[in-house]
This record gives sequence, structure tokens and C-alpha cells, in this order.
Amino acid sequence: MRLRACVPALAMLIFGPIASVAALDPPAITVTYESAQGIEEDDEEELEPTYLRRTVVASVRQPLGDGARATLPVRLTIRSDPRKPAEADVRSVSFQPRLDIDLTDRLDLGTELILRHSEAPRFVTAGGRLQSRLRVGDLSLDGWLKPLFDLYTDQPERNRQLYTASVGVTYTRDAVRVSTRYRGTARFAFGEESEVDLRFSHLVSVSLRIDLAAAR
Repeated sequence: MRLRACVPALAMLIFGPIASVAALDPPAITVTYESAQGIEEDDEEELEPTYLRRTVVASVRQPLGDGARATLPVRLTIRSDPRKPAEADVRSVSFQPRLDIDLTDRLDLGTELILRHSEAPRFVTAGGRLQSRLRVGDLSLDGWLKPLFDLYTDQPERNRQLYTASVGVTYTRDAVRVSTRYRGTARFAFGEESEVDLRFSHLVSVSLRIDLAAAR
């Protein structure tokens, strides 16, 4: 009798999560490719203009219902120097799982875990990101904070910690979106062997985006 009573509970334990996942909307899968030169925004290191950076991002976005969304981007970056074709390309891979929740009709909150690994030089980045957004009519105000820790396995003198804060204001009307953003980063040494100097950097940007498909 006791075993028979446990069977329904065991079935719910096994098949309940499966049924919940099956009831969700299908995930959206996207793949993007980017080729760029200049600054590695992730670690605030300036690259010489001749460097070429190619990035492929595969992302799975799963709606969770009740205004919640989970996203898993996997990013592969290949950096090369056309002046030195004999040298091997520098490759890195990163995982950035993200969860976004709509707290109200106007306010939402997002969290992100950042993990990155590179072979040359060999290092691991660990960190996260916390973001919130407030929407009022055509205006939205968002801010985020991102701490990162770079650990070089064979070059401890390069170990460092980065703290980046950003705030942005966006105006959206029909197919037009205008936004301005400030981003500030503080860089510190990390660990007793680190020789990284204290540095602060600031960036202010203005962007204009027009959705041609929506404008028709």
C-alpha cells in the first residue's frame, strides 16, 4: 500500500518539470557574425588598428512566461594580426547566460553571468552583470553594473579586476530610436603579484537607429 501511494508522487517528480518545459513557447535561436577592429570592450584593452577581430555568436532565447526570459549566448572570438601571418590566431570562447524579468509594466531587471577562456595568452575571466530598466512613455532609462576578474594562469602580474558602470537614456518613436550613454570603468590590480596600474576610463556615446522595415 505504501509503495502504491508513492507512485503518483514519483511520477509528478519525474514528469512535472518535463511537462512544464513542454508547455513553454519554443526558443528563438540566432547566429550572428561580426568583423571589427579597434577596442576589445570586454577587457578595455586597446588593439592596434591593423588587428582584425572576428566574432561568431550563437544565442538561444527562451521565454519562461510571466515576463521572464532566459538567454544563453556562446561567443567565439578570433583575433589575428595581418602583419604577422605566420603567428597563430588568438582564440577565446565565452558563455554569458542571462535572465531577464519584467517586475512591472515599466520596470525590468536583468542578471548575467560572464565566463570567458582564452588560450593565448591563457586566462579566464569570471564576472557578472546586473541591469535594470525603467520605461515611461517613449523614454527609457537603464543602468548596469559589471564586475570582472581576469586571471592569467602563466602571467600573474597581469591579473586584474574591472568594475564598469553605465547609464543610458533612449527615446523611441515608431521606427526611430535615439539614445545616449555614459560608461565608466575602473581597473585595479588583483592579487599580490599583480603589476596592473590603477586606471579609470570614460566613454560617452550617442546613437541613432532607424528600423527601415517598420518605417514602411
